[in-house]
Amino acid sequence: MPEKEEPVSIKIYSSRGCTQCAMTKRLYDLDGVAYETVMIDNNETAQARLKAAGHRQLPVVVTDTETWTGFQPERVKASIEHYKASPPASVATGGPSIA
Repeated sequence: MPEKEEPVSIKIYSSRGCTQCAMTKRLYDLDGVAYETVMIDNNETAQARLKAAGHRQLPVVVTDTETWTGFQPERVKASIEHYKASPPASVATGGPSIA
């Protein structure tokens, strides 16, 4: 019996007033793809985790297959296709680790 794949999860680290973050989330919204947003404005733990992982710009997008920073429409589209091939039963709350 083939092993069941884990559901796809997407986490977007964002901040208020971040245009690139809003554009990234808009692409997911247009395709009806669920994601979890982590606002880092007053979240020192998330800020430290992102810095420790070497991220210096927003958004930071974490999927189950890759992580990237900035507005990258082609990567968003690729992750949407991956999501549609294996949609989650519900939005993951823990999300993948960026460490």
